[in-house]
Amino acid sequence: MKRLILILTAMLFTANAVAGTRSDGCADINGWNVQQVIQKAEQKGIIKSDNVDISKSSSILLNELPLKYNGRIITLNDGVEGEKLSTEVIKVSLFDKSRNSAVNIIAVTLVSNIECSLTDPSVIVIP
Repeated sequence: MKRLILILTAMLFTANAVAGTRSDGCADINGWNVQQVIQKAEQKGIIKSDNVDISKSSSILLNELPLKYNGRIITLNDGVEGEKLSTEVIKVSLFDKSRNSAVNIIAVTLVSNIECSLTDPSVIVIP
């Protein structure tokens, strides 16, 4: 857990490059990643999905960092035109109707410049 927090902190403060061509950065409140964050939060007992009011919830892309090895961006197809892999950090504020307040979650996932659903997100609750 400490390692995840350190990685998140490093990503947030040392990188500002945004990769890819997706207009929403996979952070859209109605998108796949946010739906996975809700599922993961429910599995961890953070929030019940029935209590989430999406109309009062929000999400924002905090950072997207290309994955590199030996200075080259890693691609799925191992070629110049392949899908470029990145780690993505989003902040999701889920409005919990039972608490009448938002639960703030940071989520990290692996994405490409084309696809948002490469891996399930890792989630951490923040104040």
